[in-house]
Amino acid sequence: MNYDLKDMGIVNLNAHQNSIQTDKYYYINEKITILNKEYNITCFSIINKYGVVFTKDLDSINEIGIHFITNYHFYEKINLIFAKIIDENTIEIKIMEGVNSKPFSIDESACSSAVAFLLNKYTNNEEINIYCNNVKYVIIYKNNNHVYIKEKIDIVNQNKRKTKQNIKN
Repeated sequence: MNYDLKDMGIVNLNAHQNSIQTDKYYYINEKITILNKEYNITCFSIINKYGVVFTKDLDSINEIGIHFITNYHFYEKINLIFAKIIDENTIEIKIMEGVNSKPFSIDESACSSAVAFLLNKYTNNEEINIYCNNVKYVIIYKNNNHVYIKEKIDIVNQNKRKTKQNIKN
């Protein structure tokens, strides 16, 4: 089956160009202390600046997310993603938007999560499944440093269509 890939852009891994206060070039799986607890965060940009934290508790983003976004490590506020690993090909995400001049998109956040999944070496697959807000994304991160959306499936509406088809049969 052939797919039209939606090119979401080039991933910029340069920490200094992404307004991160660090002496490192990359900010991958770096320790950060939030409310006296240590977390690991991976930061980069596609269009907007993102920080991705892998955790088992996605809902904790509601309580502590703002402390990441406004942390002194970041000259500008970041868009924060909490990601939960489901298996070696799949993660589920929850997003908290930071304040910046460019509107972010859930598509872009899904792509950012897939990139962080690969950068943190949780998988070797270039094709990653991301679940967010009842939508399944299939994301591809290529060696050319481009990230693509291969598929985007609305799970709720897809299930409704299947149910309607079953009723008719």
